[in-house]
Parts: sequence; structure tokens; C-alpha cells
Amino acid sequence: MAEQTVTTATGEVTEYSPAISLDRRYIPGKESRAYIMSASLGEFNIGSYGSYFTYNVLNVDLEYMAKVTMLAGAWDIINDFLIAALVDRTRTRWGKFKPYLVGCLFPCFFGSMAYWLIPVIFNGTAPDDPRKLIFYTILYIVRELLQTFQSAGGTGVLATITPNPNERTKLIASSKLLSSIYGSVPEIATGFIIDLCARDILGISVSTALIGMCIFCTVLPFIFQVNMTLRYHERVMQSTKKPSILDSFKSILNNRPMLMITLSNFLSSFQISGYSSIYYVDVLQMASLKTIVGIPASPVSYLSYALVPWFRRRFSTKALWFIQHGIPQVLWILVFLIGIGNYDNLYVMVPLLMVQEMIFCLFYALRKIIPTEIFNEAMDYCEWKNGYRTEAMTSVAMGFATKLVGTVTASVGAAVLKFINYQQGSTVQTEQTKFYIFALFTIVPVITGALGYIPMIFYNLTGEKRDKMYADLMERRSAAAKKVNEEVKD
Repeated sequence: MAEQTVTTATGEVTEYSPAISLDRRYIPGKESRAYIMSASLGEFNIGSYGSYFTYNVLNVDLEYMAKVTMLAGAWDIINDFLIAALVDRTRTRWGKFKPYLVGCLFPCFFGSMAYWLIPVIFNGTAPDDPRKLIFYTILYIVRELLQTFQSAGGTGVLATITPNPNERTKLIASSKLLSSIYGSVPEIATGFIIDLCARDILGISVSTALIGMCIFCTVLPFIFQVNMTLRYHERVMQSTKKPSILDSFKSILNNRPMLMITLSNFLSSFQISGYSSIYYVDVLQMASLKTIVGIPASPVSYLSYALVPWFRRRFSTKALWFIQHGIPQVLWILVFLIGIGNYDNLYVMVPLLMVQEMIFCLFYALRKIIPTEIFNEAMDYCEWKNGYRTEAMTSVAMGFATKLVGTVTASVGAAVLKFINYQQGSTVQTEQTKFYIFALFTIVPVITGALGYIPMIFYNLTGEKRDKMYADLMERRSAAAKKVNEEVKD
């Protein structure tokens, strides 16, 4: 095998020339477009107003909601590992992940529709109505189970749709760029709709408008998801050996890059957040301000994609991870310090938040691309080191860390609102409660999520090691594909 000298972000290194060119395109145009459109609509929802829907429109008792989240989450953590083991051992003519993507399409869709329609189905009932609580509990558990299967399949799509990491990065960048263009449209529209409904201009209630928006944001992505699922093909061959459950666990423990990512996610999941919509609605008294604040930053977020190559040439993936995580946190600290005595003053907070958003959006593209890129690199490392891939178990292990703490913090989220005397459905909150909401919006997420930075200090899949890994993987995959073709011909 010939050698070649290449220049990387770390300098000049010598590596074996890969058997498969990193410039080659493996995905046909229609399939590529189907994936990009489906992925770009993955975050097509009402965004931060989702928590407002949960706490004010769903009308389920907060204390009961916290208990269900805790108990169902504990069971979900257990069945996640069983499902992951099943998925990683799956070998079909469709591939490893497609059967689960196809099988979960319609059940997940109807489960989401049922969730949004709970306020309609149980219209006029009290928050602690037994029938509603039973329905909510069963639906919550079933949806969690189905979404675990769907998530396991979805995680494998990007890891197996192409063996070329450069083509994979282009898919990520394209889908994230489109998402940045129209992904926030529902959230923006929802803010204005809430204000119009609150002032009785549209002639419908806030609850009715939010239910309608949630249904729309479920139906449209579903259409494109069906198209992607039917067109998707797996091109990264799975080993004929089916990893045992023990092998799957070992593949996480001996994969240092993935272990660091998992530990980081685990520690970051202690973060308490998700109160932005409540701040705008209950403190600043205008939901659409969230949109107004983001207007100057909008073109900056698109510009940030043009800055990605510049960042990539000058910084390692590890450094970019710290940049795209750390700078926004510094900005929130400044917002909190300046806003301590002005948290409900529009003339101070709106310009301050505008400046914060503009600086934040310079790193918007990095925040969208780098986490996905790092995960897939670490998954390729698993194949390089162990000879097989365990996307499902690895994904669940990462999710386990997040869910383990997330189950608690989700319950804490509702409990915190109760602790600060937040009045559900009321347009008037006490001054003390308003300040607490401001703190939950700004400084509390920074403090509670800070531990996540520590493990990434030890992430080591960079420079020459990464280049050597992809050269070896391309050689192995080429040899495996050649062997299969020879066997088919014989």
C-alpha cells in the first residue's frame, strides 16, 4: 500500500492512502435530499413554548406529573438497554436500523397526536381528574418505549448512510443550515399567536392555538420522515459477528472518546433549564419579545456556517467543542449580572438580550455541527478498535446517563416552579417569583451544567490518531466489500 503526505490541522503527517477516496460520493441525490429535509425538520416545533404547553395547557397536576416522570423514567432506563442489545444484534436484508425506523413511524406519530389532544379529549376536567391521569400515564410510558426504538434506529442512520466522514459532515451541515432557516419559524409564530390570543385579536384561546401549532409541527415533519425512511440505505457494513450484551458494554468502556462524551453528557444533564418562554410571558409580559430579541441575530446565525471552515482550519475538534459550549455560558453570566436590578425592565433587557443573541449566533453553526460530528467520530473509533459497531448500545449508554439525571431534573423542573410559588395559568406573579424566573432563565443553567466540561479535557481522538483511524477503516471496508462481491459472484 502506497504512502502519501497530507497536511492536517495539526501539521504535516504521513499516513497510508485510504482504499476508498474521501472525495467520493456514495449517496444518490434523491436519498441525500430526503435525509437533509427530514433531518432539518427534526427541530421543527414550538421550541421553548413546549414547557408552557406542558405546565399551562396540558392541565395535568404538577405534583403528579413529577411523580410519573420519575417512575416512568426509571423503567425507561432499564428497557433502553434491552432494546439496544436487540437492535445491535439485528441483521436483516434491510439492514440493522431500517426495520425499527419503519416499524415505529406510525405508532410514534399517533402517540404524539394523542399527547397534544389531551386537553381536547379531557376538556373541562380538573388537573387531578383520575381518567386523565391514567390516560396521561399510559401514553407517557408507551411513547417513551416507542421513541427508544425510533431513537436507536435514528442514531444509526447518519453512522451508516455513508462510509465517507466528509460526506457525512456535509449532510450534517446542510441539514443544520436548512434547520436554522426555517426550524425556528413555528417558535416565532407561536410567540406572536400567544400575544394575539391573549389580546383577543384572533378570537381563539391560547390553549387552542398552541394545540393547533403542535399538531401542525407533528404532521409536516412526519411526511418528510416517511420519505427519508423509505429511501434510506445502509452503506457501512456490519460485522457478521453479533456482539453480545457484554461486548456492547465493553465497547463503551474501552472507547475512551465515547466514554468522555458520555461522562460529559451525564454531568451536563444536571443542568436545570427550559424557562425562557416563562420569562418572556410572565416577567416581560410579551411572548413575541423572544422573537424580536432574535431578529438582529438571525443573519448572524446564517453567516456562522461560512465561518465553520475558518474555525476548522485553526482549531481542533476538541477546542471547538469548548469554544461552542463555553462562550455562550460567559454571555449568560454577563446578562445575569447586568440584569439583577433590571430583570423586568424592557428598555434594559431587550437591548441586552439582543447583543447576547448576536454574539451567541457567531457560534451557532459550531453548536449544531460539532456535537454530532464528535459522536460519529467516536462511533467510528469503536469499529476501528473492536471490529464491530454498537451504535444502539452506545447511544443508549449516552442516553442512560442523561435520562438517569434527566428523570430527576425533569421532576425538579416542575417542583422548582412550585417552590418559587409560580401560579399556573395566571398572568400575575409576585416580584420575588419574577426574579427567581429570571435566575432560572440565565444563571442557573450555567451553574448546574458546568461539570460537563471536565471529561472533555481528556478527549483524545484528534490529529494524527484520527487521520490514521479513517485510513485504516477505509481499507478494511474496501476489503470487506470486495470479499462480499466475490462471494456473490461465486
